[in-house]
Amino acid sequence: MCIQLARLKKDENGFFCESEINCIGDYLGKPGVWAMKGKAAETDQFEYLEVGQAEDIGAELKSDLKLLMADYSSVKLEKIYTARRLFPEYQVSFDVCKCDKDRTAAKYRTIAALYSEIIVELLSTDTCRSTREEIEGRFAIDCKAKYWNAWGPQRRKARNYYISRFK
Repeated sequence: MCIQLARLKKDENGFFCESEINCIGDYLGKPGVWAMKGKAAETDQFEYLEVGQAEDIGAELKSDLKLLMADYSSVKLEKIYTARRLFPEYQVSFDVCKCDKDRTAAKYRTIAALYSEIIVELLSTDTCRSTREEIEGRFAIDCKAKYWNAWGPQRRKARNYYISRFK
């Protein structure tokens, strides 16, 4: 299953706007797994950026897209720390600044600066959390999602899967 849920393009001022937010509202309150890819401004090629799973993917995506569409032009970027990467072989580092509410806000601020177009895809609507986590981790690693971050016990599983696939 791979359904396009949203497509964002930058407007004439360089900000993401709602080009197509197809059916995110249809997934409010529903579990699932999603992936985000972006067209790199430098290469004009799409690459996977983030993969996520949630009990409510509609709410999660609305929040994430809001961060992508924010106006960061007048924000003072005072670095607090550089975000850790699980797979430095292909993941990129980004700075978390005082202006960022959290690591997620910093990630999407960085993505908004570096990409000209965003596509969000639905990967699964599985209701079992452990199955969703497995789908999320494997897809993120197989597609080398540049900003994906595993949490808690998922980190060990992700490392083991990565080793089995690429080492």
